[in-house]
Amino acid sequence: MVSLLAFRSTFLYALGVCGVLLVVATPRSMAAASDSHVVRDDVVVTARSSNYVREGPGSFHPVLVAVKKDVPLAVVTREGGWIRVRLPDDRTGWIAKTSVRGGATPEGVSMSDVAEEWTTTEATESGVAAAVRGFQMRVDDLEEGSTKELFTYLKTTPSITESDIDHFRRPLEAGDRSDLDLGELGVEFAPFSPSVKERQVGFAVASRLVGKGLIRSPRLQRYVTLMTEQLTDETPYYDVEFDIVLIEGEGPDAFACPGGIIFLTRGVFTHFENEAQLAGLVAHEIAHVVRHHGMTEMDEREVRRKAKDAFAELEEATEDDEKKFEQVEEDLARMMEKSYERVVNDRLLKYEKEADQIAASLLGEAGYSPMGIVNAVQRITALRANDPSLFDEDYLETQNAEERLRTVKRYVRANEGQEGGIRLRRRFRAYDDEIR
Repeated sequence: MVSLLAFRSTFLYALGVCGVLLVVATPRSMAAASDSHVVRDDVVVTARSSNYVREGPGSFHPVLVAVKKDVPLAVVTREGGWIRVRLPDDRTGWIAKTSVRGGATPEGVSMSDVAEEWTTTEATESGVAAAVRGFQMRVDDLEEGSTKELFTYLKTTPSITESDIDHFRRPLEAGDRSDLDLGELGVEFAPFSPSVKERQVGFAVASRLVGKGLIRSPRLQRYVTLMTEQLTDETPYYDVEFDIVLIEGEGPDAFACPGGIIFLTRGVFTHFENEAQLAGLVAHEIAHVVRHHGMTEMDEREVRRKAKDAFAELEEATEDDEKKFEQVEEDLARMMEKSYERVVNDRLLKYEKEADQIAASLLGEAGYSPMGIVNAVQRITALRANDPSLFDEDYLETQNAEERLRTVKRYVRANEGQEGGIRLRRRFRAYDDEIR
């Protein structure tokens, strides 16, 4: 779970956070097993700013090193969406196809050219602490977060294996799939490659969210981690490791931090009815992350901060004639706030509607019923209307929440997403004892 600035289904836009993309290579699960073969004198060149070489062919495997851009690596084996490469120190590891392109000989490349240790390229605890301090200076009314508690939690997330994944996906493969998939969106998706800055921003916000109270349940953590793997397996994001953090909260809330950390509240499990609804909400948060909504919103809100500074300067300049300019200043402030909130509200609604449609498509790709996200939004909208106290003040206004629901319903029905896929109520309810 990794990134930084809290966004949410009921976004943490109050914190001030979180392009048409390029087409990517075919995902791993779309490649036949027969594609696996040994290749000699084959070379690939890293294509992203950070390219992760893992111990095995899957995002759940530990990272060996992070390789810089434009570094040639010798190919040992190709398997689906993963390539086994040889590093200059003779170690071998696996890198996603989407992280590389064809290239020239790797001769003369040293380890210093190839990679830096994982801890120096990612948002380390010290780096995150610095980001938290910097973020605190830019955003009002935020308490200091606990980076140590967050890192400790993430390090204790249960590991999973290929066998775990195969067992988890068995019932999803047995059912009739919906025809709805990412192709219905008419959007070109690229691999997700967040910058170190984006990861640090995400951790800065995430470190504050842990203050809501962490839920420590290895069994439940493993369940949602497997679900996330299933949701991204047949997408351009199959090589991304999303971290799921479980926190206290009576309302069915979810928060997505830039870079990939996703928070789910206890209320998600107590108010939802089946796995498809839960998966729909997780998919919705994944969409916020990969579309960089949090970082986009942070940039947009920087405009408001500068506007507030301008009003402060106006007040300072006119303090000797306060009565004369007081009414003018109040009128200007009221106009600014009103117009700004209208713009922001519309923008947040746009993010939510896009994330809902992506979520429906991800559900279809994974074997779930795309109606899972429709039912989840329906449930949240009803709860918001009947008991607003379950949600914080930054959640969408009732009229916008209803528009969001109408939009995702139209999208699913227009693409015949109400047919096919499964909901898995019984498996979802098997975790009742873990959360109640």
